[in-house]
Amino acid sequence: MKNPAGESRENGFFASQDDGRTLNAIGIEQRLIATRADTGGYFDVLEGVWAPGGVFGMHTHDYDEFYYIAEGDIIVDYGDRTVNASVGSFFFFPKGQAHLMKNPSSTVPLKVIIFFAPAFGDGYDKIMDGLEQMSTDDPDYGAKVGELMENTGKTHVIQ
Repeated sequence: MKNPAGESRENGFFASQDDGRTLNAIGIEQRLIATRADTGGYFDVLEGVWAPGGVFGMHTHDYDEFYYIAEGDIIVDYGDRTVNASVGSFFFFPKGQAHLMKNPSSTVPLKVIIFFAPAFGDGYDKIMDGLEQMSTDDPDYGAKVGELMENTGKTHVIQ
């Protein structure tokens, strides 16, 4: 079977808890579980762990994003809503939807499984390559992340 981009996904894909590339960037410990190459271009999958009190600020992007809460609690602001959620909760943010996520705990990490759809044009691993070279202390960090995303075929705006 081929997806709309003409890429095959006939063989399926498996990743164990030990598989995937890891990186600590943008305030989140990330593990890249699956890329466009693994899913036939349909989506990328990332495991994100926020430290206690961790926040990923308000932002928008031109791709759909899905969050499944695997461990801990989360506060999500999107649209005109603020939602407090816990393990087993699921969020969908369509492209263009501004949203913010934070770990309200002062002691427990938050683990989220994130799907990006469609998959990144050059693969999320290219994003990780760029993020490894950046510092959140850089006053131009938000603009640099935006530029990195555009260079990999996506738009991401930190507000």
